[in-house]
Amino acid sequence: MGINVLEGRDADASASSSVMPYGAARVIEGCRLPASRWLSREVPSWLDVDLGRVAAVEGWAVWHLPYAGWPAPDYVLRSYSLQGSLDGAAWQTLDAVVDNRSDLTDRRFDVQFARHLRLQVQAGLWVHPAVASLLEWQVFESPVRTSSRLRSLAVSAGTLEPGFDADSWRFRVDLPHAVDSITITPITEDQRATVRVDDDVLAPGASAGPYPLAPGGRHFFDIVVTPLCGPWRACHLEVNRAPGQGIAHYLGQIALFSPQAVPPGWVECAGQTLKIDERNQNTYSLIGQQFGGGGWNTFALPDLRGKAPHPACRYYIALHQGDGPGSGFYYPLRSD
Repeated sequence: MGINVLEGRDADASASSSVMPYGAARVIEGCRLPASRWLSREVPSWLDVDLGRVAAVEGWAVWHLPYAGWPAPDYVLRSYSLQGSLDGAAWQTLDAVVDNRSDLTDRRFDVQFARHLRLQVQAGLWVHPAVASLLEWQVFESPVRTSSRLRSLAVSAGTLEPGFDADSWRFRVDLPHAVDSITITPITEDQRATVRVDDDVLAPGASAGPYPLAPGGRHFFDIVVTPLCGPWRACHLEVNRAPGQGIAHYLGQIALFSPQAVPPGWVECAGQTLKIDERNQNTYSLIGQQFGGGGWNTFALPDLRGKAPHPACRYYIALHQGDGPGSGFYYPLRSD
């Protein structure tokens, strides 16, 4: 017999109707005394429990009122079923009992997966067909777990090092400077599993990205597989893009970089206020005060914080002009 998954879930139990104080929580408390029962004066009726996670269930048991002294079979439920759902909306019948006359029904079935469990009463007590009541309800979990492994991991450029192995947890891709983005495609062994790349949750077989890559930058991605039932599994992908020999740009040009790979002469577009003097005159002559400033003495850079297409990058503005770092002119940032 497996573990009773309903144990300790009394706060998550509900019923279509109850005669108080005989509410839904009473039948999963582990007590089979006469006062610890569920009672409803409506048939059909049901009991629900949200497990808070997906469980592999393989059996269930129901203790009826005669177990605590009521006459049998008059006070047993006649017909009822166990139903399961992954989302609480679409239900399927896992097992059913018809014309029961026993004070304890203990049954097994092929493993099924469910987060929400329902005891559905189709026919009430033999002596009172419009009344539903029972002492205890348990559902048993199987040790079966679904796969959290990847079947494959593909990237849009470069080669995984080492080559893909489902048992490996760390991979690396080295890319030339000409490749400025990457797409990642993880495929799970079990299509029911959920896979995400960083914060991007993917549909089965879908790709994540493209993710921008800063020149000379090291980029890290977490790939996490959460199975339908069981513990999650993660692997890590490091993507390295080679630095360029020089970045051609114009004064005042705005570009996207990783904070760890900003070329000299570029500053973040964060709305900084700069003083209008010989150090900043060239930038001021280009953008003026269209992004703010303090009249005749200061001007502001554009504020593009939070607007980058990926949280690992930010927008920067060039305060010098040329074909590579150090070429042309560059005036150090001065803000007052």
